[in-house]
Amino acid sequence: MAALIFGAPSVRADVQVDDRPFDPSRALLLAVDRDDDDMDGQADCLQTSGVPAEDLREVVIQPGLKGPVQISTLGGLRVIRQGKVVPTPFAIAADELPAPLALQASQTSLGGRALALIVTQGGRSERVPVHAVELAILAGDNRPLEDARDALGLSHHVTNDESLPRGAPYEARSRDLDNIRVQIFDAAAQGKRVVARLEAVSADGAQVRSSLELELSRPNAGLPFRSGFVRLVGDEVDRTARGVAGQVLQVALRDRVRVVYRGALGDVYQGLRVARPGDESGTNAARLAMLRVVVLRAYPSGPPVIGVDDLSALRIVRDELGIANEIWLQCELTFGPPNEVSVTIQDPPGSGLLSVSDGDGLPARGGVVQLRAEGQVLGPIETANGAAPQDSALRIARALRRIGLLPTVTVNPPAVFGAGSSADVLVRRGDGHLAQLDAIEGVPLSTDPQQRISLGGVDLGDGLQEFDNMTATGGTLEERTLVKAMSDDDPSTIDLFIVNRFTHGTRQGEAFISASSGPILNSVVLDRNGLRQRQTAWTMAHELGHVLLNQPLHPDNVGADNPALLMDSDNSRGTVNGPKRLLPGDCLRVRRESEVRADPPLLHPYDPRPEKRASGPRVSAD
Repeated sequence: MAALIFGAPSVRADVQVDDRPFDPSRALLLAVDRDDDDMDGQADCLQTSGVPAEDLREVVIQPGLKGPVQISTLGGLRVIRQGKVVPTPFAIAADELPAPLALQASQTSLGGRALALIVTQGGRSERVPVHAVELAILAGDNRPLEDARDALGLSHHVTNDESLPRGAPYEARSRDLDNIRVQIFDAAAQGKRVVARLEAVSADGAQVRSSLELELSRPNAGLPFRSGFVRLVGDEVDRTARGVAGQVLQVALRDRVRVVYRGALGDVYQGLRVARPGDESGTNAARLAMLRVVVLRAYPSGPPVIGVDDLSALRIVRDELGIANEIWLQCELTFGPPNEVSVTIQDPPGSGLLSVSDGDGLPARGGVVQLRAEGQVLGPIETANGAAPQDSALRIARALRRIGLLPTVTVNPPAVFGAGSSADVLVRRGDGHLAQLDAIEGVPLSTDPQQRISLGGVDLGDGLQEFDNMTATGGTLEERTLVKAMSDDDPSTIDLFIVNRFTHGTRQGEAFISASSGPILNSVVLDRNGLRQRQTAWTMAHELGHVLLNQPLHPDNVGADNPALLMDSDNSRGTVNGPKRLLPGDCLRVRRESEVRADPPLLHPYDPRPEKRASGPRVSAD
């Protein structure tokens, strides 16, 4: 075994390893480079050019004896110059020295397969021994995962339930395939146990998010070492779940989960990413749902409806966005870094919306409409007998255009038991700001005895008037005024509005989805009680779920109650059993409803494949 690691004594040559003189008594430690650091869909040890540098070791051939230097290798060792694999043997001319070379292991060291770099000049040779180990992450069925093809993901189970095996034997399997274990093959290791570290490193490589010290064992010499099962989780609640200490690792989307093995000759590591690259099309590819958040002020120029000032309001929202990211990580989905999401604090909209037949959708019987728009008298405008709300709205819109305003007519889904659809006229000035609409003192908005005209507005003094079962698809007049006036008109983003409370306190959040076939879609309204729930009801993540799933119902409305599900309607426990789980079927539905069927899609690639990084060996101290 000593000959395997250290090789036979040789004549000293001028070779440097990692910027230090080569020590022939110590082999270079490498991990078989089976990961995919440049995310090109090919294992790094199979690439012939553009080879990533992360798992390479540098050897510099210095000027020494006269004449060219001959380079050859033993075993599964590859030599890389300027990112390209160089077939061995090859020669380096004397005038090319010093010559940096990078070494990469493609096979493990075994008793009959030693790895070494042979440097020969002037008839004198230097043998640089290499010891290669293999580090792997196994799926729940003990299948080695390949970074070029596979990805890690969060479990959809309650973290400390029986689907996470405790004290599992060497050959044990997990029925939850998202559980992982670490495997290490080191031919030089003695005994039946070794220690390794499992780390979650942020996507940019800037920080270690969390780590676990693992003990790996094997029943007999000659076998790889294996750890117990580990479950990946997304938040602190799951990370601190009872009964699974040392078996959970907290991660975020596109983190690299890497195995760090400290052998007698130094540290090596290999890893996989959480989710596949965003520019792929598979169901495990990372996706971004873009949000636009508007925090309302309690009244014009007043304080925000949450927090004590603007800065605290922004902090509360960004904290909630981080919590929503942790939950939706189960579906390889993020709303983006919280500090990059668009969050503004705005006054509630004024009375810039006019509604025809709000709630009942009744046709006209004949009358006239009169009001003020931006201080100008509008009307009288006749409503024809039998005219539908949409027809009357279009007639009012034509009159508004004649005085230089910009109206938009939308038709609302009919309320339950309504005669038909109501219609709204949203009015803006030429500069895009909402116009001011007012009743003329002493003059009714309409003299039509059947078709009512109403002016919308948002007055949060008594909270926001929430919809009921009759008006759920179209919303109340106050809700429609809020959303229609303040949305960004971009159907590829989700608008999220935060108010102080709902008038009747019947809910803490509402979602308007595309399945309702109304003019309000991909929008969420939350009140501060919903935000206050934080990690007990996960209200923001829940309401966003209605939009992403394109589903107005809750699973316990239509089937057996499972209070651990995020979309449960009545659980508010801030524990590992709280309403935070998404099932694999939920994640598939999100991809179908918000990406495949949505036009335009709500889901966007999260991290387009980066340009290949410049190749060069890492420097690692033994």
